[in-house]
Amino acid sequence: MSRSTRQAGHTAANAVVMGYLLAAAVRVVVHSPGAAPDWLLVHLLLLGALTNAIVTWSSHFAIALLQQPQLPAAVPIVRLLVLNAAVVGVLVAVSEGSRAGTIGSAALLTLVVLAQLAALVRIGHAGRARRFAPTVRFYWFAAAALLLGVSAGVTMAVGDLPAAWYERVYLTHVHLNLFGWITLTVLGTLFTLWPTALRTRMVTGLERAATACLLCCAGGLALAVAGLLSWTRPLATVGLLLYCAGVLVFLDPFVRTARRRAPHGAATVLLAAGTGWLLAGLGYDVVALFRAADPYALAADVGDLAPWLLTGFAVQILIGALSVLVPVVLGGSPSVNRRTAAALNRLGPATAALLNAGVLLLALPDSALSRAAWPLVAAAIVLFAASVAAAVVARAGARPAG
Repeated sequence: MSRSTRQAGHTAANAVVMGYLLAAAVRVVVHSPGAAPDWLLVHLLLLGALTNAIVTWSSHFAIALLQQPQLPAAVPIVRLLVLNAAVVGVLVAVSEGSRAGTIGSAALLTLVVLAQLAALVRIGHAGRARRFAPTVRFYWFAAAALLLGVSAGVTMAVGDLPAAWYERVYLTHVHLNLFGWITLTVLGTLFTLWPTALRTRMVTGLERAATACLLCCAGGLALAVAGLLSWTRPLATVGLLLYCAGVLVFLDPFVRTARRRAPHGAATVLLAAGTGWLLAGLGYDVVALFRAADPYALAADVGDLAPWLLTGFAVQILIGALSVLVPVVLGGSPSVNRRTAAALNRLGPATAALLNAGVLLLALPDSALSRAAWPLVAAAIVLFAASVAAAVVARAGARPAG
């Protein structure tokens, strides 16, 4: 696959991601800005924007880091089309209450993820001797978590579950998707993307830290999910604490890299802030599990946690990562890339401020102030979309000079 073909494919995938982000912003306005997030808004972000970004970029990073041959040109295109047929099918079918549509669309989504997992395992096996092989293995476990998370989601949507079991499956679904699919992918990516974004060398011991982090996080998530599904709270607690230990292992190279060169510019500030919200979310989840008397109480707490963790951590990391990657995708000489990046980051401070203000309000107990949270998040998404448009215009204007 030629470089221009890869750039075109990544540009198309990023355009799809932006489309879902903007659809979520529109949903905020249509649904009522001060209302609690509904199922569609949450899944436009998680299943639409984040899943598209992860499927596209995890494959790209795995191939690049392990120096493996590029996929045939048709593969990313077909994958993008089938993935979004499945995503749109799920969004429409669940919203309309169609059991057959939900099962069919979820089955198609499962096939896409299975194919992605098989490709990642093949790439990882071929490049197992490469330096960054441990970071690519995060993507294997993240994809496995999504497969289980989708199964849990379908069970809730179409199954006739008793009330107590519904709460257990809901807790499993949220933890697999947020702490499995999203967080494992982010952790594996940030081991290498963080120093790249800071434009500094990678610290020593990064590969060992990645291996230890994955063992703790994957093992901890498995124990936590088993404990939540069976409502064996000691098991879930041990699992969640082990998962937290893995994140602390990740923080060692993360902090040492930041001490070498402090975050500067919108992209690195967004990545750092998103990581901070992840730590806050994990702390909240541990406390909620400790104090929960039954699955109902924990489900209520996790229902309060999910929106601000999704936006503060996952969406913020997505915007920060795209702020790094979009200039690369658009291509050009170093001077053109600097011009593109400058245009992209011009509204970055305002985007970061609006997004984090919105997340902070989401994290507050229910109050009049919290009603302004989602409009602030939507405004941040619109500002980022405007920044991407400005970067595209700047890149186009640089062509004659290039």
